[in-house]
Amino acid sequence: MNDSDKGLELWEHLAGVINSQPLIEKNNKAIWGLLHKWSNHEWLAVLNVVADLQDSHPEYFHAFQNKALAEAARVIVNEGSTHPRVLDTREHKNKMWRMAMCLREIWNKMQQDLARPRLFEHA
Repeated sequence: MNDSDKGLELWEHLAGVINSQPLIEKNNKAIWGLLHKWSNHEWLAVLNVVADLQDSHPEYFHAFQNKALAEAARVIVNEGSTHPRVLDTREHKNKMWRMAMCLREIWNKMQQDLARPRLFEHA
């Protein structure tokens, strides 16, 4: 499995776990249980897939989401060598939570769009 496939699989899993929660609160153990496990490499695999989607479908992204995703990516790239799960450190947990919620929102928006019947196909 290449990094793109792995990133897409991880992203789908993340959205599924968050969407399955009856109440999304910042102290949710199921969500944090997943977030604590992912390495810098896994987060970057997801963020690379997201970056490709941003290039081809910018309509799925709001400015605040772009900012949260870019901030998390910057932390992983700049500080990832200091910790194998740098977003899981006290200093960056808020960034990880914000990024996870943005990834869920983008995933859900993309899935809604894919489920919508196409009346007109654009060339």
